[in-house]
Formats: sequence, C-alpha cells, structure tokens
Amino acid sequence: MIAAKGLFNILSMSKTEILEELPKLTKMERQEIRLRLAELDSDDWLDDEDPLTVHEKALLEARLAAYAKDLDAGSTWEEVEGRIRARLSRQPNDNQASNRQIRSGGVTIPKNIAIEN
Repeated sequence: MIAAKGLFNILSMSKTEILEELPKLTKMERQEIRLRLAELDSDDWLDDEDPLTVHEKALLEARLAAYAKDLDAGSTWEEVEGRIRARLSRQPNDNQASNRQIRSGGVTIPKNIAIEN
C-alpha cells in the first residue's frame, strides 16, 4: 500500500513541485521533457495560413534529430545574440539598410528589431 501511495504522489505533483524537480534531472531527461512538450504544443506554434513545406518539415526533423544526438552542438542564446549584434553593428545606418533582414539558421530577423539585454 505504501508503494502505491508513493506512486500516486508522483503522479499528482503540482506545477510548483514539477518545476522544483527540473534542475535535478540530467541533460538528457530535460531534453526528453522539452521534446514531449513540443509534441504536446506542436499545433500551437504553426500558422495554419502558412504551413511548413515538406522540405521545411524534413529540415526541421533532421536538425532536431542531430540536436538530440549531440545536445552541445547548438549555440546558446548569448552566442546567437552576439552574432546578430555583430552583424547589425557592421551594417550601414541609412534608411535602406534599416529595412534589410538577417537570415541565420533558417530564421529571418528584421534589422529594425531591437534586441534587449
């Protein structure tokens, strides 16, 4: 009976308890959770009016698979932000340049978007 009660407590964790336990997980366990959450929320971030093409879906799946194999292969946000800031500081500051866009890793960021620290 005690084992069953313990199992019930695991299954009935509050959001606060779950968040407190996350830092105790290994990198792989956290990755599993991220992938599961992405699965659960996968329909929420897609734009029904502009769905991904077959090529985009294949590229995304390939990149996710590569990342799952080597979690350290990607860049941190700080590294990405540094590259974006470096590119922005090298570009001319005229009106024509302000309408340019940066294309990096499949993401397009308008140049006139401010990046907060």
